[in-house]
Amino acid sequence: MAKLPSDNTNSKLGLSIHSIPHNTTFRQANFGNWAKISNKKSTESALRILGGVVESPTQEAARTLYDAGLNVFPQPLGRKGGYRWKMMQYTRLHRTDEQYGLHAAFVGNCNIAVMCGRTSDNLFVIDCETEEAFAFNIAAMRYRRIPIWAAKTARGGHIYLRCAEGEVENIETGTIPNIEVRGHNRYVLAPPSLHPDGTIYQWHIREGDRPPLVSAEMVNWLRDKHGEQIMLEVIPPPVDITTLPLTIKSPMAALCYETQDYIVRGHTVPEGERNNRLFKAACDMAGCGYTKYEAWEKLAEPAMRSGLPEAEVRRTINSAYSQPRGPSRPFLKNDAIRTNNKDQEIWAQILIFVKTHRWNGRTASSDQATMLALVQRARAYINENGVFRASVRELAELAHLSPTTIQKALKRLQDYGFIQRAGSDKLSSAGLWRFTDKILHQLKSVTLEKPPQWKLNSVTVFNSEVCERGGLTLVMLDLYFAMVSCSQWGMPSFWCDYTKLSISQVNYGLRKLQALGLVEHSKKGWRACMATNEQIIQRVYATTNIAGKSERRRQRHRIERAIFAGKTIINARHRAEQDDFFDAWWEFQRQCRYQRGDYVPKLPAHSPLEEFTASMVQSQRNQTLQHDITAATETANTMKLWECPNCGQRHFSDEEPPDICDYCQDMTTWRVVAQLSEEDAPNLPPQALKDELIRMAIETLGAVLVEHDEEEPPPPEESGD
Repeated sequence: MAKLPSDNTNSKLGLSIHSIPHNTTFRQANFGNWAKISNKKSTESALRILGGVVESPTQEAARTLYDAGLNVFPQPLGRKGGYRWKMMQYTRLHRTDEQYGLHAAFVGNCNIAVMCGRTSDNLFVIDCETEEAFAFNIAAMRYRRIPIWAAKTARGGHIYLRCAEGEVENIETGTIPNIEVRGHNRYVLAPPSLHPDGTIYQWHIREGDRPPLVSAEMVNWLRDKHGEQIMLEVIPPPVDITTLPLTIKSPMAALCYETQDYIVRGHTVPEGERNNRLFKAACDMAGCGYTKYEAWEKLAEPAMRSGLPEAEVRRTINSAYSQPRGPSRPFLKNDAIRTNNKDQEIWAQILIFVKTHRWNGRTASSDQATMLALVQRARAYINENGVFRASVRELAELAHLSPTTIQKALKRLQDYGFIQRAGSDKLSSAGLWRFTDKILHQLKSVTLEKPPQWKLNSVTVFNSEVCERGGLTLVMLDLYFAMVSCSQWGMPSFWCDYTKLSISQVNYGLRKLQALGLVEHSKKGWRACMATNEQIIQRVYATTNIAGKSERRRQRHRIERAIFAGKTIINARHRAEQDDFFDAWWEFQRQCRYQRGDYVPKLPAHSPLEEFTASMVQSQRNQTLQHDITAATETANTMKLWECPNCGQRHFSDEEPPDICDYCQDMTTWRVVAQLSEEDAPNLPPQALKDELIRMAIETLGAVLVEHDEEEPPPPEESGD
């Protein structure tokens, strides 16, 4: 029998796990200094990574299950549990990462655990405690012509199924004689795992490459101890509420039936009634508090489909809004939202505060975007104490900002007294936050008027990619929708007073909006060009390269979560198995790098791990491996000179500059104005070497700085007198 893990948990390498897994610069698992040898992550397939390295039976079995769509992770050999596994409820191991991926986690001797539920494509397992129950369930599936994926266990067997409707609720032991159903947030051991009594799990039947997909209604053969039928309960797929637009239940009067009918079937109105119906609907919307822009959004399409020209539609709507109107149902009136209304949720109160608060300074857009992202997380779930979960990665995806910018914005919002940290989530180590008593008491003590609708319109577009870096900021969206609602010409100073924005924010926003064709300029000033939300998004996509940027960020964060899960598991295995695991893990790393042509020293048979680690690092430095040097310095061979279009500040860097300019503290889209490589350094003119930034860039490149002596002017010729 294989050697069981040692009970001694003293670590010779001093592993440490930090509690902020969502930081992109994290390093949760750390075996001394060996991680510094190579930070290169292979993007090849696992089979190509292994190359000539032979997979162990455990690694091969884990990879097969992983490729079948199942979420697998290791557990101690001969035991049903012992390593941290809760984080596997929401993530999977990385398939191709050499250091912390699937194969690295399953080196040595261990059991294979399979997570049921959402991360395994809604897998659920019928756990039969006796051979009779196992045979009965297989016969019931044969009768219904359901393919079988079954494994034999110590007493009975496991039957693997996938539910088409969603996650299956667990059925605990005792409800059905000798049968337990494991689904939501549960796991089972898979072959070739070792049971505590010494029995090895083995596959009984596997028909097909994946567990069969069934409907919950098809599993109708289960009976309780009284003979009553037990049907599976399905947990509906979770709806990501953070992707839904932030909207407040309107307290304004409801539109009358005639107006609602026109919005839906206005294109069928016969000639002779079209203008009258359009005017009545526009008057009703004006009386109910809708802006002219909202009326255009709702009424323009059915009116033009009925045959009215666009100019006529615009004149009719302008006429309806030319004087105060009342709703067609005047008994429904309410012009204010009171924050002490019990029906008004906390997140809605904070949303009103965010859109009515005057955000000043160069970081106004990022602060407001981060606050809106916190509101979205609070809307998803907030407990009775007002605490909600929000990791830096989640906020970065919602606010369309980098994690570094989010961290700085969170610090500023704490300094403002808007939010405070309430701890860390035990499952994922993500941050727990709450809105401060200061802001909540302020909201309860006053009656906040509902913000202008143009402020809320910007929030609806905020969920799209147009707010990515290089697109439109919240300040620009507020400015545009304010200009649409006002529908008149105005100089920048007028729009400053109307929107309560600074003159620099208005000027920068007008230039950006003009480039997208959303505003027009004349001697009278500036005026908005009417466009729907879809047209705004299309214009931003057509003039920028931000399409797909949000999805790439989410994909990058999924990879980081997977690697963090692998680090956590590797840490747990090392604490439990110590030298046995480290030896197997390092041999796997050595063989993988050997197949790529990298030199990695072998592990000495009798050498303390601390001494070996130090000697290995020194050996790595002495060898000066060309492959690792190239991988580590490939980004340092070229320096770029970036320039801020707002203030003209220049920035030398070998990577992307920060989202916010350090000088003007404004969100900016840097542009490359120069590029300097190591080969360019010797050819620079003497005058360029006097620039301190250029000298610093040359030193960063590692090039030799050659000082050119200035030629002295020739002496004046002596006169013959």
